[in-house]
Amino acid sequence: NSAMDSARAAKRHEGVRKVYLIYRRTKEEMPADKEELYAALEDKVELKELLLPVKFENGILTCQKMMLDKIGADGRRNVVPVEGMFENIQINSVISAIGESVDTEFLTKNNIPLERNKARVNNSNETMIENVFIGGDALRGPSTVVQSIADGKITAEAIIKKEKLDYLQLPAKNYITIDQTLSSDIGKRKGLVTEQNYSDLFAEAGRCLGCNFICNKCVEVCPNRANVVIKTNSLLFNNTNQILHLDALCNECGNCETFCPYESAPYKEKITLYWSEEEFKNGSNDGFFIRENNKKIMVDVRWRKEHGTVLFDKDGNVKSSFGNEDGIENLVQLIRTVQNDYSFLIQ
Repeated sequence: NSAMDSARAAKRHEGVRKVYLIYRRTKEEMPADKEELYAALEDKVELKELLLPVKFENGILTCQKMMLDKIGADGRRNVVPVEGMFENIQINSVISAIGESVDTEFLTKNNIPLERNKARVNNSNETMIENVFIGGDALRGPSTVVQSIADGKITAEAIIKKEKLDYLQLPAKNYITIDQTLSSDIGKRKGLVTEQNYSDLFAEAGRCLGCNFICNKCVEVCPNRANVVIKTNSLLFNNTNQILHLDALCNECGNCETFCPYESAPYKEKITLYWSEEEFKNGSNDGFFIRENNKKIMVDVRWRKEHGTVLFDKDGNVKSSFGNEDGIENLVQLIRTVQNDYSFLIQ
């Protein structure tokens, strides 16, 4: 994917006439996401397959011609050189995008201590050299934009505290309070792609997608619509949008785990609505199965691996619960919201 991004960015650069993607295998074996590859091809990036760069000299990139061989341990076809066959390509510059790893040379040159090939840091991302902080990929290795932003936030707060800059502290804001204006604004930003504008810091801050408030990535990438957004008005939740997992619709493809910016597996970890008693008994997720019993609504509940029952009357009031487990109020509130506002999800 980094190669695709590099090629597309190069294609947009003023004065660039042609960009090649040179790959030792074929596009069928390429690990890049298909949409990334297709986007590059739509941008008129030219893909050259079965070529392995071996030398770049005097504006000529010499590539060894390759051919497909047996299937390797990773499920992709291996390649072997075609003896004596080379292709010369006249180019001006090469972008090497062949893997992701931390380049520690810069760190060691600046005497930043390493541990397991990564910078040693404390809880504030401060290195063993006082007042030198590090974050993002340079600290973690390949990670997500969200994690890098989080590192920046941790570091900024640590510096503010260290320098006793009280006037820079953000005003206390209760993000648990539902802010419909904020919710609407973030929703509009999700599909908006804007250019960087470093001269206007407010414009830069406005590009933030507010993933800690509204994320929904697991909803967007689920092909079976097994993850749905439940909007709650309860002060019990940190996020206006709660994700409810529908067990019967999930085929465990793993998309939501792959794309989750928080290294979570939503199909295993989100509160789950079961449509049958058998599903509930066979499942392992915390969740619930709703049934009616003598004009009352009985809900079988699994919470933190404990089993019990919550009983509601027809007005949605709780008549009895299975205990005072930590967080059970959140689950009860979510069940009530599903009953009142999302009854179409109940089978």
